[in-house]
Amino acid sequence: MKTDYLGAGSTHREPMTNYYCTPGRVYHGTRWMFLYGRQTLIEQVGIRPGDRVLEIGCGTGENFENIQRLLAGSGELIGIDCRPPMLQKARERMRQSGWKNVRLIDVEYGKETITRGRTDVVLFSYSLSMIPDWRMALACARSELWTGGRIGVVDFCKPVNSSKWFADWLALNRVNINEPYEQELSRLFRKTWHLRYDAWAGLWSFYVLVGIRNASAVPATPFRPFGRAWFREASRAVIVCWAPRLIQALQRYRELPPQALVPSIVNDVRAFSHQQQQDDIT
Repeated sequence: MKTDYLGAGSTHREPMTNYYCTPGRVYHGTRWMFLYGRQTLIEQVGIRPGDRVLEIGCGTGENFENIQRLLAGSGELIGIDCRPPMLQKARERMRQSGWKNVRLIDVEYGKETITRGRTDVVLFSYSLSMIPDWRMALACARSELWTGGRIGVVDFCKPVNSSKWFADWLALNRVNINEPYEQELSRLFRKTWHLRYDAWAGLWSFYVLVGIRNASAVPATPFRPFGRAWFREASRAVIVCWAPRLIQALQRYRELPPQALVPSIVNDVRAFSHQQQQDDIT
């Protein structure tokens, strides 16, 4: 099956691809020793036949078989990753299994949504902690889901009384466990399942969190106006929400006669304001 390619000029794709092709082979070759909780995540997120499932950072497609078992050959499974070597292995897995409902997309996730609110389940399986702009990735993930759609995340977390060696080792492997992932997930989604586990006598820990997208608006994150956080949130809104619409509008304006240009702009502004109000509600 052909892989879709989205986006260009990624700043995260090249180092991740190079890493996987060199020292990352050791890391990925031993991931089975410490990547626990993936089966629990898939069971708890409630995948049903006919669902559209979006896995962010699908890698080689290790989770595909368990997801397909619940889809029962129906629905759609979309695998997202920005590392071509891993997508190639996922493609080989698809070919060997004969899956016809799987689509792979080569993109650095978080710049825009893939399904625009038409997804039932979004999964991050030990991938959220490897995404530099993880907040934008979660914002996009929320926008992927219908109201009532589910998100499931399993990833490393920092134990309260742990030594630094494991966190430092993960950092060398491009995994950051020092960010408030669970707090942001709890802000964006209504939690239905959230547990932390210690592995190997507490040498490291991981969490499993499942949440639902509610119809209510997301609580605002407090930030100082015109401070660093303000500009970060404003940039995210422009990239995720406004830029695609602006590009489409500009393309349409070029084809309009001069006398129709101003009325068209006024109508677009009114429609955009109405849509923003609806987005705040849903």
